[in-house]
Amino acid sequence: MDLEKELNEHGVNVVCSKMDTIISVRIHGATGKRLVETLQLVDNFVASKVAKLAKSCEGNIYFDPCFGPNDADSTGMLALCKNGDVPYAKLHGSYEALIGGYIDVALSDLTGLCSEQIILKPDYAGYGDDPFAPKPGEQAGDGFWKRLLTYKRNGTLMGCSIQPDPKGNKNIVAEGSAGQGNVNLAMEPQEEVTDVNQNDGTFFMSFDDWKARYTHFFAGIDFADEWCGLRVEGKWDETSNGGNTTKSTWINNPRYQLLVKERCHLYMSMSQHDPRGSAESGIFPIG
Repeated sequence: MDLEKELNEHGVNVVCSKMDTIISVRIHGATGKRLVETLQLVDNFVASKVAKLAKSCEGNIYFDPCFGPNDADSTGMLALCKNGDVPYAKLHGSYEALIGGYIDVALSDLTGLCSEQIILKPDYAGYGDDPFAPKPGEQAGDGFWKRLLTYKRNGTLMGCSIQPDPKGNKNIVAEGSAGQGNVNLAMEPQEEVTDVNQNDGTFFMSFDDWKARYTHFFAGIDFADEWCGLRVEGKWDETSNGGNTTKSTWINNPRYQLLVKERCHLYMSMSQHDPRGSAESGIFPIG
């Protein structure tokens, strides 16, 4: 009996790619939980994530952000951040349900982690302070690069995307009316890069190029063990929907007091449940 069938008999459903990369794990019951805790996995990153899953996510699905086979392999699954729309669409019933969504929402739904979205370019909705603005003695982007390294060390799931220019500057240039005439693709020159294992779907990009091209960054933050956290639930209703700071009723909004007794790193996130699919029995977001 192969390992996958043996695990399945003990209540552990493991989905692997043809490259033997663990893509997802689902645990059923205490027997499966104990079995996963004793697994010896070569990939330390996968092993640590599965161990955390066994502690806190029994019965839920965990997707590992390791790359599987390339896009030409229709039987394999890729990283959650690269192909997460497949399980997410199944969760919500259709691809149409994904319209308007971002990776950070999917990361939270599928893992229960704390989601984060950072707008990297001005003119896009939600843009605030420049995320690449340097501190004294630093170069532009140094602080953000350090953040990425910290996230990587902590096993954080990350993704990014390039959204259309909100001012309408598209890469497709059409000549003529109502789709008639010539359609030209505006191509930018691309420098030659070294091919590294071209069959695994991986590509490399310099951080400077990444900063110049990508518009949105997403993370499903898995905090290091030395962090402690607290989730507080609240809601807006007929009496507490005070509106924004320009309204005289703003004081009616839910308020929470936070007392910090010593210098520390503090992360705060405000989120709400994704309502898509909530009307169906048995479907609910983990995050």
